[in-house]
Formats: sequence, C-alpha cells, structure tokens
Amino acid sequence: MSNFFDQLGRDLGRTELEVAKAIGVLIGLQHRQQLQVPLYAQVIDQQHDSLYNSLGRLSQTASTTFFIPAQAPAFSGVSGFSGAQGVSACSGTAKSITNGDRIEWPIGSGRYFWVDTPIRTTHNGYVYEVVAQEIKTLRGGEKS
Repeated sequence: MSNFFDQLGRDLGRTELEVAKAIGVLIGLQHRQQLQVPLYAQVIDQQHDSLYNSLGRLSQTASTTFFIPAQAPAFSGVSGFSGAQGVSACSGTAKSITNGDRIEWPIGSGRYFWVDTPIRTTHNGYVYEVVAQEIKTLRGGEKS
C-alpha cells in the first residue's frame, strides 16, 4: 500500500512541477528572523522520497530546486510588506539567501521548505539556485 501512495505523490509532484515551470511561482521568503516577503521564483526540479529516520518513523521528504533572481519584494509597499528586505545580488550582504532561510511555497499555503546547502549563483551572482527541503514525519499514519 505504501508504494501506491509513494507513486501517487510522485505523480502529483511531477504535475505540480510542470505547472510551476510553465507559469513561474510566487514564494514567501523568510530571511533569518525578518518578516516573510513575497518573491517571484522559478521551480526547476522537485523530488519526493520516503525513508525511515533514526527513531524508526517514516519520513516524507520533498526537495525542490528554485531559481530566485535578485529583486525587491513583490507588492512592495502594500499588504504590510515594507519592501525593506528583498534579495540582492550575491555580494555577502545581509540580503543574500543563506542556509536556514525559509521558503513558503505556494505562498499562503503553510507549506514550508528550508534552504539547504549548496546555494549556487548564476548570471554574475544575480540569480540564486536554491535547494530547499520539506520533511514530514509520519507516526501511526498521522503527520506529526
């Protein structure tokens, strides 16, 4: 039965990936302890896997690769977003994307991905290639 749900999740993920590639996505990026801001991004790849952790509990892992260009926040100045924090070109500034930042995708969904290393840059440091992971642990058939 587990294989059926794994296959269903992979198929759903592939469909979600194709749509995201076609239209781009709006994500919420929370950099360190600052407020989350909406940004435009492109989803490049998505992988799903199920494995057992050290406590013997089943964990579902979703790993998604995003291209996030340097930009000011979307909706700057409205909806409570001040526009003070966006993403700057890779220069080691406080506005660079770092390990541990949180991505909410799709924005407003409550589905959180955590930025993991390595973080690469392209286009002379103006586009970040970010791998982010979402991990859910299953216990007794329930998400925890």
